[in-house]
Amino acid sequence: MEIREREGQIIMTQQIESAFSEAINKIVEEKVAELIKEYSIVFSSSEPQKRDHNASSEPQKRVYTVEEIQEILGIGKNAAYDLIKTGKFNTIKVGGHYRISKKSFDAWLDKIEENDL
Repeated sequence: MEIREREGQIIMTQQIESAFSEAINKIVEEKVAELIKEYSIVFSSSEPQKRDHNASSEPQKRVYTVEEIQEILGIGKNAAYDLIKTGKFNTIKVGGHYRISKKSFDAWLDKIEENDL
């Protein structure tokens, strides 16, 4: 690994640049997780949504936690993580915590229920 200075600029090798990038990504993920937990942030769509004036002002839930998936399916923690890792629905890992897309999970579950009928 090498950091050099050339004409007032710092030059980093790819190894250092990669390690630096990973460290920054980890910090960002941790901060996002803190904000989600602290402010109960719900992931939102970039498309404008029609406002239902009769609905409550609460934002619609867009993601599930692992614990909610466990409860919905009546399965244990290990089974829930194994299911998440199959890639059958969209997930994101933020600060070491998985969040599961409600839309893709519900669609997957509906498809399974239709096949069982």
